[in-house]
Amino acid sequence: MINVNSRATQGDAHLIQTDEGNTILIDTGAVSYAERKFIPALKKKGIRKIDAVFITHPHYDHYGGMVPLLRSGIEIGAIYMDEIAPAWFQREWWGGKAEDIQAIVDTAQQKKVPIIAHAQWQEFKLSDKYRLRKIMCLRSFEPGDESDVGDMNDMSLVAVLMRNEQALILYAGDVNVKSGNKLKAENLLNFPCEILKFPHHGAESWGGEDAFEGVKPKIIFYPAPASIWNTPRCDRARKFGKKLGAQVYSNAEDGTVTFNFFQDGSMIVETNRVSPSKQ
Repeated sequence: MINVNSRATQGDAHLIQTDEGNTILIDTGAVSYAERKFIPALKKKGIRKIDAVFITHPHYDHYGGMVPLLRSGIEIGAIYMDEIAPAWFQREWWGGKAEDIQAIVDTAQQKKVPIIAHAQWQEFKLSDKYRLRKIMCLRSFEPGDESDVGDMNDMSLVAVLMRNEQALILYAGDVNVKSGNKLKAENLLNFPCEILKFPHHGAESWGGEDAFEGVKPKIIFYPAPASIWNTPRCDRARKFGKKLGAQVYSNAEDGTVTFNFFQDGSMIVETNRVSPSKQ
Protein backbone atom coordinates (compact mmCIF):
# COMPACT_ATOMS: atom_id res chain seq x y z
CA MET A 1 0.00 0.00 0.00
CA ILE A 2 2.05 2.92 -1.34
CA ASN A 3 1.49 6.12 0.59
CA VAL A 4 0.05 8.48 -2.01
CA ASN A 5 -1.74 10.55 0.62
CA SER A 6 -0.97 13.92 2.13
CA ARG A 7 -2.72 15.31 5.19
CA ALA A 8 -5.51 16.60 2.93
CA THR A 9 -5.24 14.55 -0.30
CA GLN A 10 -6.44 10.96 -0.56
CA GLY A 11 -5.31 8.29 -2.98
CA ASP A 12 -4.95 4.57 -3.64
CA ALA A 13 -1.92 2.79 -5.12
CA HIS A 14 -1.15 -0.88 -4.46
CA LEU A 15 1.88 -2.71 -5.79
CA ILE A 16 1.99 -6.50 -6.07
CA GLN A 17 5.26 -8.32 -6.79
CA THR A 18 5.84 -12.07 -6.94
CA ASP A 19 9.06 -13.92 -6.28
CA GLU A 20 8.98 -14.95 -9.95
CA GLY A 21 9.45 -11.32 -10.95
CA ASN A 22 5.88 -10.43 -11.94
CA THR A 23 4.52 -6.99 -11.06
CA ILE A 24 1.07 -5.40 -11.18
CA LEU A 25 -0.46 -2.21 -9.83
CA ILE A 26 -3.95 -1.54 -8.58
CA ASP A 27 -4.63 2.21 -8.94
CA THR A 28 -2.10 5.01 -9.25
CA GLY A 29 -3.09 7.77 -6.81
CA ALA A 30 -3.74 11.40 -7.72
CA VAL A 31 -1.69 13.28 -10.31
CA SER A 32 -0.46 15.74 -7.66
CA TYR A 33 1.54 12.95 -6.02
CA ALA A 34 2.64 11.04 -9.10
CA GLU A 35 5.97 12.78 -9.69
CA ARG A 36 6.67 13.52 -6.05
CA LYS A 37 5.87 10.21 -4.31
CA PHE A 38 4.31 7.53 -6.47
CA ILE A 39 6.78 7.11 -9.35
CA PRO A 40 9.85 7.66 -7.12
CA ALA A 41 8.55 4.88 -4.84
CA LEU A 42 8.35 2.51 -7.81
CA LYS A 43 11.80 3.43 -9.10
CA LYS A 44 13.30 3.08 -5.63
CA LYS A 45 12.17 -0.54 -5.73
CA GLY A 46 13.99 -0.97 -9.04
CA ILE A 47 10.83 -1.51 -11.04
CA ARG A 48 11.41 -1.25 -14.77
CA LYS A 49 8.35 -3.12 -15.99
CA ILE A 50 4.77 -3.48 -14.76
CA ASP A 51 2.84 -6.32 -16.37
CA ALA A 52 -0.57 -4.70 -15.83
CA VAL A 53 -2.15 -1.66 -14.19
CA PHE A 54 -5.72 -1.99 -12.93
CA ILE A 55 -7.70 1.25 -12.49
CA THR A 56 -10.58 0.36 -10.21
CA HIS A 57 -12.85 3.29 -11.16
CA PRO A 58 -12.62 6.72 -12.81
CA HIS A 59 -12.00 9.03 -9.87
CA TYR A 60 -8.87 11.20 -9.93
CA ASP A 61 -7.42 9.75 -6.71
CA HIS A 62 -7.30 6.34 -8.40
CA TYR A 63 -6.40 7.12 -12.04
CA GLY A 64 -4.42 10.36 -11.64
CA GLY A 65 -0.93 8.87 -11.77
CA MET A 66 -1.58 6.84 -14.93
CA VAL A 67 -0.40 9.37 -17.54
CA PRO A 68 2.79 10.26 -15.59
CA LEU A 69 3.44 6.54 -15.15
CA LEU A 70 3.12 5.95 -18.89
CA ARG A 71 5.64 8.75 -19.45
CA SER A 72 8.01 7.65 -16.67
CA GLY A 73 10.10 5.22 -18.69
CA ILE A 74 8.68 2.22 -16.80
CA GLU A 75 7.37 -0.32 -19.31
CA ILE A 76 3.63 -1.01 -18.98
CA GLY A 77 2.23 -4.25 -20.39
CA ALA A 78 -1.48 -3.35 -20.33
CA ILE A 79 -4.04 -1.12 -18.63
CA TYR A 80 -7.28 -2.61 -17.35
CA MET A 81 -9.77 0.23 -17.13
CA ASP A 82 -13.34 1.15 -18.02
CA GLU A 83 -14.08 4.26 -20.04
CA ILE A 84 -17.12 6.09 -18.68
CA ALA A 85 -19.75 8.23 -20.40
CA PRO A 86 -18.88 11.96 -20.15
CA ALA A 87 -22.28 12.61 -18.54
CA TRP A 88 -21.01 10.92 -15.37
CA PHE A 89 -18.24 13.50 -15.05
CA GLN A 90 -20.73 16.31 -15.50
CA ARG A 91 -22.62 14.90 -12.56
CA GLU A 92 -19.57 14.05 -10.43
CA TRP A 93 -17.45 17.05 -11.41
CA TRP A 94 -15.57 16.84 -8.12
CA GLY A 95 -14.34 13.27 -8.75
CA GLY A 96 -12.71 13.41 -12.16
CA LYS A 97 -12.77 14.72 -15.71
CA ALA A 98 -13.61 13.08 -19.01
CA GLU A 99 -10.55 14.72 -20.55
CA ASP A 100 -8.34 12.98 -17.97
CA ILE A 101 -9.59 9.59 -19.11
CA GLN A 102 -9.12 10.63 -22.73
CA ALA A 103 -5.53 11.65 -21.90
CA ILE A 104 -4.90 8.13 -20.55
CA VAL A 105 -6.35 6.63 -23.74
CA ASP A 106 -4.32 8.94 -25.99
CA THR A 107 -1.05 8.43 -24.09
CA ALA A 108 -1.55 4.66 -24.00
CA GLN A 109 -2.06 4.65 -27.78
CA GLN A 110 1.12 6.67 -28.26
CA LYS A 111 3.03 4.20 -26.09
CA LYS A 112 1.32 1.21 -27.77
CA VAL A 113 -0.11 0.01 -24.44
CA PRO A 114 -3.44 -1.80 -24.81
CA ILE A 115 -6.45 -0.79 -22.69
CA ILE A 116 -8.72 -3.65 -21.70
CA ALA A 117 -12.23 -3.14 -20.28
CA HIS A 118 -13.03 -4.93 -17.02
CA ALA A 119 -15.83 -6.85 -18.74
CA GLN A 120 -13.20 -8.54 -20.92
CA TRP A 121 -11.31 -10.39 -18.21
CA GLN A 122 -12.03 -12.67 -15.26
CA GLU A 123 -8.59 -13.68 -14.01
CA PHE A 124 -5.14 -12.22 -14.57
CA LYS A 125 -2.33 -14.73 -14.13
CA LEU A 126 0.75 -13.28 -12.51
CA SER A 127 2.62 -16.58 -12.23
CA ASP A 128 1.99 -20.28 -11.75
CA LYS A 129 0.99 -19.60 -8.14
CA TYR A 130 -0.53 -16.13 -8.15
CA ARG A 131 -3.48 -14.60 -9.97
CA LEU A 132 -5.83 -11.66 -9.59
CA ARG A 133 -9.46 -12.79 -9.73
CA LYS A 134 -12.28 -10.37 -10.52
CA ILE A 135 -15.20 -10.56 -8.08
CA MET A 136 -17.41 -7.76 -9.40
CA CYS A 137 -17.31 -4.62 -11.50
CA LEU A 138 -20.66 -2.93 -12.11
CA ARG A 139 -21.35 -0.60 -15.01
CA SER A 140 -23.96 2.04 -15.75
CA PHE A 141 -23.31 3.70 -19.05
CA GLU A 142 -25.42 6.81 -18.46
CA PRO A 143 -26.58 8.54 -15.26
CA GLY A 144 -30.19 7.63 -14.69
CA ASP A 145 -29.67 3.96 -15.57
CA GLU A 146 -28.75 3.15 -11.99
CA SER A 147 -30.41 -0.01 -10.73
CA ASP A 148 -27.15 -1.24 -9.16
CA VAL A 149 -25.01 1.90 -9.42
CA GLY A 150 -25.56 5.00 -7.32
CA ASP A 151 -22.36 6.78 -8.33
CA MET A 152 -18.99 6.05 -9.92
CA ASN A 153 -17.69 4.57 -6.68
CA ASP A 154 -20.22 1.78 -7.17
CA MET A 155 -18.48 0.95 -10.46
CA SER A 156 -15.35 -0.05 -8.54
CA LEU A 157 -13.50 -3.19 -9.50
CA VAL A 158 -13.54 -5.65 -6.62
CA ALA A 159 -10.79 -8.26 -7.00
CA VAL A 160 -8.86 -10.75 -4.89
CA LEU A 161 -5.22 -11.78 -5.05
CA MET A 162 -5.05 -15.57 -4.96
CA ARG A 163 -2.10 -17.84 -4.14
CA ASN A 164 -3.16 -21.18 -5.57
CA GLU A 165 -6.61 -21.51 -3.91
CA GLN A 166 -5.87 -19.26 -0.92
CA ALA A 167 -7.35 -15.76 -0.92
CA LEU A 168 -4.64 -13.35 0.22
CA ILE A 169 -5.78 -9.76 -0.35
CA LEU A 170 -9.23 -8.44 -1.23
CA TYR A 171 -9.10 -5.10 -3.05
CA ALA A 172 -12.44 -3.30 -2.64
CA GLY A 173 -11.90 -0.09 -4.59
CA ASP A 174 -14.32 2.53 -3.29
CA VAL A 175 -17.33 0.23 -2.93
CA ASN A 176 -20.34 2.28 -1.91
CA VAL A 177 -23.75 1.34 -0.53
CA LYS A 178 -25.39 -0.04 -3.69
CA SER A 179 -22.41 -2.10 -4.78
CA GLY A 180 -21.86 -3.26 -1.21
CA ASN A 181 -25.47 -4.41 -1.02
CA LYS A 182 -25.03 -6.35 -4.26
CA LEU A 183 -21.91 -8.07 -2.94
CA LYS A 184 -23.96 -9.19 0.06
CA ALA A 185 -27.13 -10.09 -1.83
CA GLU A 186 -25.27 -12.27 -4.32
CA ASN A 187 -23.00 -13.78 -1.66
CA LEU A 188 -19.92 -12.88 -3.69
CA LEU A 189 -17.56 -12.69 -0.71
CA ASN A 190 -18.18 -16.16 0.65
CA PHE A 191 -14.53 -16.93 1.42
CA PRO A 192 -12.01 -16.03 4.14
CA CYS A 193 -9.20 -13.67 3.16
CA GLU A 194 -6.00 -12.71 4.93
CA ILE A 195 -6.16 -8.97 4.18
CA LEU A 196 -8.88 -6.48 3.24
CA LYS A 197 -7.96 -3.31 1.38
CA PHE A 198 -10.73 -1.25 2.87
CA PRO A 199 -13.10 0.62 0.53
CA HIS A 200 -13.58 4.36 0.22
CA HIS A 201 -10.52 5.36 2.31
CA GLY A 202 -12.49 4.43 5.43
CA ALA A 203 -14.84 7.39 5.00
CA GLU A 204 -18.38 7.00 6.32
CA SER A 205 -20.02 6.38 2.92
CA TRP A 206 -18.36 2.98 2.41
CA GLY A 207 -20.81 0.14 1.86
CA GLY A 208 -21.05 -3.60 2.34
CA GLU A 209 -20.33 -4.04 6.05
CA ASP A 210 -22.13 -7.39 6.21
CA ALA A 211 -20.41 -8.62 3.06
CA PHE A 212 -16.90 -7.67 4.19
CA GLU A 213 -17.46 -9.01 7.68
CA GLY A 214 -17.89 -12.46 6.12
CA VAL A 215 -14.36 -12.29 4.69
CA LYS A 216 -12.98 -12.34 8.25
CA PRO A 217 -9.75 -10.47 7.42
CA LYS A 218 -6.85 -10.73 9.85
CA ILE A 219 -5.43 -7.42 8.62
CA ILE A 220 -7.10 -4.32 7.20
CA PHE A 221 -5.32 -1.67 5.09
CA TYR A 222 -6.86 1.81 5.07
CA PRO A 223 -5.45 4.06 2.30
CA ALA A 224 -6.53 7.17 4.17
CA PRO A 225 -5.00 10.61 4.74
CA ALA A 226 -4.94 12.16 8.19
CA SER A 227 -7.74 14.56 7.20
CA ILE A 228 -10.09 11.57 6.99
CA TRP A 229 -8.52 8.97 9.27
CA ASN A 230 -8.17 11.21 12.31
CA THR A 231 -11.76 12.46 12.22
CA PRO A 232 -15.24 11.09 13.00
CA ARG A 233 -15.60 10.31 9.27
CA CYS A 234 -13.70 7.06 9.91
CA ASP A 235 -15.38 6.10 13.18
CA ARG A 236 -17.50 3.36 11.61
CA ALA A 237 -14.51 1.97 9.71
CA ARG A 238 -12.36 1.86 12.85
CA LYS A 239 -15.15 0.17 14.81
CA PHE A 240 -15.48 -2.40 12.02
CA GLY A 241 -11.81 -3.36 12.32
CA LYS A 242 -12.04 -3.52 16.11
CA LYS A 243 -15.16 -5.69 15.91
CA LEU A 244 -13.32 -8.22 13.76
CA GLY A 245 -10.19 -8.11 15.93
CA ALA A 246 -8.11 -7.31 12.84
CA GLN A 247 -4.72 -5.61 12.80
CA VAL A 248 -5.22 -2.15 11.30
CA TYR A 249 -2.79 -0.14 9.14
CA SER A 250 -3.42 3.27 7.59
CA ASN A 251 -1.30 5.51 5.39
CA ALA A 252 -2.04 8.33 7.84
CA GLU A 253 -0.28 6.53 10.69
CA ASP A 254 1.95 3.94 9.02
CA GLY A 255 3.02 5.53 5.72
CA THR A 256 3.74 2.93 3.04
CA VAL A 257 2.84 -0.57 4.23
CA THR A 258 4.48 -3.70 2.81
CA PHE A 259 3.08 -7.16 3.42
CA ASN A 260 5.40 -10.11 2.79
CA PHE A 261 4.10 -13.65 2.24
CA PHE A 262 6.57 -16.53 2.57
CA GLN A 263 6.56 -20.10 1.25
CA ASP A 264 6.11 -21.57 4.73
CA GLY A 265 2.89 -19.59 5.25
CA SER A 266 4.43 -16.96 7.52
CA MET A 267 3.83 -13.25 6.99
CA ILE A 268 5.69 -10.06 7.90
CA VAL A 269 4.34 -6.50 7.81
CA GLU A 270 6.72 -3.57 7.32
CA THR A 271 5.67 0.04 7.82
CA ASN A 272 7.26 3.35 7.00
CA ARG A 273 5.81 5.59 9.65
CA VAL A 274 6.12 9.31 9.03
CA SER A 275 5.15 12.24 11.20
CA PRO A 276 2.08 14.17 10.00
CA SER A 277 4.25 17.20 9.28
CA LYS A 278 6.25 15.18 6.73
CA GLN A 279 3.33 13.60 4.87
